[in-house]
Amino acid sequence: VISLGQVLSLKDIIIPDIKEVVIEKPVDVIKANNSVPYWPLTGNISKYSGRIQGVKIEGLSGDYIKAVSTGKVIWYDSFKGIGKVVLIEGDNGYDYLYGTKEDLNVHLGVQIAAGERLGRLRDSNTSIIFSVFKNGKPLENISTAPR
Repeated sequence: VISLGQVLSLKDIIIPDIKEVVIEKPVDVIKANNSVPYWPLTGNISKYSGRIQGVKIEGLSGDYIKAVSTGKVIWYDSFKGIGKVVLIEGDNGYDYLYGTKEDLNVHLGVQIAAGERLGRLRDSNTSIIFSVFKNGKPLENISTAPR
């Protein structure tokens, strides 16, 4: 927790007067580093609730769906109302769910690298469902989840 007026020193950079940073509706990919996407694809993000809690990301036909974290595919199957769903157990202790009407290029038990292409949006479907879990429960604010 950073208090109002507190000064942080990051190497030679000083950042004064930090209040609070809240991302309410990220609209584009935020990079965690040069190659790993913060979101699975670029697009408008809205809250999604149904049998799965998370966000719906609207992309464009041809956009790649990319893994946001390194991990292992622990589930891949059809899910009523969503289509194909893959669950990746992240090496960081979080689980990442990606759902789309399209087939994904994954196989059960395979190790996935952060930034790896999981699939591609087609003309018939230009959105995905994305959720992040910790200890089996979906996070309320997935924009704060580590990648």
